[in-house]
Amino acid sequence: MHLVVVSQSSTFGGAERYLNRLFSRLRVAGDEPLLVGHVPGWDEEALRHVDVRLGPKWSKSTMIGGLLRLPAERRRVVRAVRAREVDLFHLQFKREQIGFTKALAKLGPVVWTEHGQFLQGVSGRLLASRYRVASRYVAAIICVSEAVATDVRAVVADPSVVHVIENGVGDGSSTPATAAARTAARQRLGVAEDVPVVLWIGRLHSAKRPEMAVRLAGEFEGVVLIAGEGPERAALERTSSSLTNVRLLGHLDEPELAYAAADAVFFTSSSAAREGLPTTLVEAASHALPVVAVADTGLDELMTELGVEVAPSGSGPHEWARAIHRATAERERSRSRMVAWAGRHSEESWVGAHRARFESTRSSWTLQSQRTGSN
Repeated sequence: MHLVVVSQSSTFGGAERYLNRLFSRLRVAGDEPLLVGHVPGWDEEALRHVDVRLGPKWSKSTMIGGLLRLPAERRRVVRAVRAREVDLFHLQFKREQIGFTKALAKLGPVVWTEHGQFLQGVSGRLLASRYRVASRYVAAIICVSEAVATDVRAVVADPSVVHVIENGVGDGSSTPATAAARTAARQRLGVAEDVPVVLWIGRLHSAKRPEMAVRLAGEFEGVVLIAGEGPERAALERTSSSLTNVRLLGHLDEPELAYAAADAVFFTSSSAAREGLPTTLVEAASHALPVVAVADTGLDELMTELGVEVAPSGSGPHEWARAIHRATAERERSRSRMVAWAGRHSEESWVGAHRARFESTRSSWTLQSQRTGSN
């Protein structure tokens, strides 16, 4: 299939990793992806792209300028794809979904992916009204969890277009790193072999609360690895400057290194992050790493499924450190749940589910177009 991804981003977060992982593997399977826009990591995967000078992703600070630029950006996108063979369009950021779907749906079926629950408050309601209008022209919406799907169904014009494909990584096993892999990973990251190591990994954004990992380090008798980039990087550098047991790793091209080096994962996203199914937790399960989470993630059902140790509400660094040491010492206690969960979330099944949805969507759109054309 000729798959056209329309997306613009300057950060490398979970949504960007999703695009790189999915479409690089679909290419291996014989599909032909093309990116219209820019996504970090796409060039490294040697995937084709065309730059149409799209502005930044929509946010509170970019929304007004984004709306003013939208008509010209839409024309450039349509011009870039009109003469190409296209079987399906894929969009996952709100500017592209709201601004481009109606125009692109005249050329092929449009599929959206949703990674998080819908925004709340005034901003969320304003966005939802535009989102609902644009959803009249979407052929399918893929959500990474049932919680996300529930939010989306409440907003879209036709809830029947909403489908759930949960994230998947690895081969479906839950396998700890070998002693050799652990040693090699720690050597590459500059971490001693004989110390406990806890990993925080994700986008350095206030809603994900990476500063909690720095606070943890003050009570943790070991090393705290913080992997990722984002707007909180400078603040973390300042607050961790006096601590010798914090390693700010930045963006990792091989996040597997951090998981191999770690004894446990610390998950601190707040409910305000509106997480769907965080890749961090999927990867922790794949690497058989115990997870300790704070109490207000908004992911209670998922925490139970994975056997995650949830620190008591209102607890602080001392309690977090104790929970991490306890989870590490008793890692086999939650192992059976992780094994079962990882077995249902392999990368092969994840890619296969997307390809099946894409093919089904394309076939339905073609049939509908033929019926419309015959009238």
